[in-house]
Amino acid sequence: FTGINISGLGQGGHDFTGINMVGLGMGGHDFTGINVAGFGMGGHDFTGVNIAGLGIGGREITGLGIGGAAICCERFTGLGIGAVQHVRDRMTGLSIGIFNSTEHLNGVQIGLLNYVEDNPSWFKILPIFNCHFD
Repeated sequence: FTGINISGLGQGGHDFTGINMVGLGMGGHDFTGINVAGFGMGGHDFTGVNIAGLGIGGREITGLGIGGAAICCERFTGLGIGAVQHVRDRMTGLSIGIFNSTEHLNGVQIGLLNYVEDNPSWFKILPIFNCHFD
């Protein structure tokens, strides 16, 4: 999909480039541009502005990611906003949520509970604020 793509229920495909808006959800491989889903989106790589009412799941997110309930990915670079953010490998940037979790952090987490695996044991899980810089 290239250009402006709007769908009432959902979209599925390999590559999405441009502005993509769906009522429920979208799934594919690579998303580049502005992607908005009423419910959720899942894919491989997300680059740009990605907003989903429920959540975003994928391998890598670069840019802005907003998931109402959750963002779950392997690597995130940029600004992530969601109730629960679980970045399995590496978060670079700012993560804002109720619960933020990552193995490796190069940046800041702000939330009710913040977990960074590669911090020293007394700084792994902290309320309000956590950080680690490489």
